[in-house]
Amino acid sequence: MGRVTRVVLLVVVIGLALWATVAALVGGPQDTVSAHIRDYCERFPLLPLSLGVLLGHWFWPLSSERRTTF
Repeated sequence: MGRVTRVVLLVVVIGLALWATVAALVGGPQDTVSAHIRDYCERFPLLPLSLGVLLGHWFWPLSSERRTTF
């Protein structure tokens, strides 16, 4: 399952990057994924806070016993 998860994440990231590129070329910078995320964060300030907490939870330094290798 770990391999499938990595492949799915890779496909999603590549898909978002391609979509953002197409949106910027066709519709302009206001139509990109990052522009929409920025707009949502301005309207819902709890969103960036929640994302920060989540990313801190994922990337906080782990003790050597809890680290997993890929």
